[in-house]
Amino acid sequence: MADLADQLTQLAVTPPGRALIAIIVGALTLIVAHGARSLSRRASANASWDQQLVLLVGRLAYIGVLILGVLGILELLVSPVVPALLGAVGLLGLAFGLAFQDVLKNFLSGVFLLLERPFRIGDEIRVGDFSGRVETVRLRVTVLKTADSRMVLLPNQQVYASAIVNETGYPMRQYLGAVRIDERRSLQGLLEEARTEVLRVHGIAADPPPAISLVPHLEFGPILEARYWIDYRNEDARLIQREVNAHLLALAAGGAMLNASELDGSESTNDAVTSRRQRAASQGPARKGGRGARI
Repeated sequence: MADLADQLTQLAVTPPGRALIAIIVGALTLIVAHGARSLSRRASANASWDQQLVLLVGRLAYIGVLILGVLGILELLVSPVVPALLGAVGLLGLAFGLAFQDVLKNFLSGVFLLLERPFRIGDEIRVGDFSGRVETVRLRVTVLKTADSRMVLLPNQQVYASAIVNETGYPMRQYLGAVRIDERRSLQGLLEEARTEVLRVHGIAADPPPAISLVPHLEFGPILEARYWIDYRNEDARLIQREVNAHLLALAAGGAMLNASELDGSESTNDAVTSRRQRAASQGPARKGGRGARI
């Protein structure tokens, strides 16, 4: 037994023996790297981490084990060269960092986005002038899919440093329906009728309850406005909107639906009257709407 140990020791100090041991270490490194990646992904999935974060952790574990294995092989094959090699790697790393600062910033920003998780894969977000569904977070860019199926690649540094609006961060979202009321339609009891009809629509949340308002408008006259909440993750929001709009149109007795852009920039009633007098005095052509208090 002692003779066998001596023979193995002598073999290990010879170049062929070192090469054989290096091959064995390389094979073990690959096996351990695959195992570490699988274990890290399984542990991350059990912790309910983000899908992209699970992939990132698995990749880091795999690369870390490979680096250790490569250093071990270098130690076996070229032991005297390893210190000088490590010094050269350090200098190359410094030069690489200076030359590719933007790439490294985007990489680190992507890591922080995955760690802090201001959004998840599949969320609808808005960053600056861009909006869409998050497809994935790569090492350098965040990929968005717009409503018209276009791909937007945003640098991770830009996403991390900008204000992020997560449209799907909460399960409930408020929707607005507004209709111009026909001048022949009586306003008496209209609010109660509208509230009853809106509450009958399946999928509208009871808490918070819908808010029904009559809003005076200088251009369109009285407007029937309904604000309601929908659990858009579990309900078909577009179908519910169409049904609510149909009820509002029926109650308005021949009125017309108004979109949000037509209501933007409206003023309060007092401000609108003041503005109208000023415009009349100056004969200005511009006309602005007025929004009254909620009833």
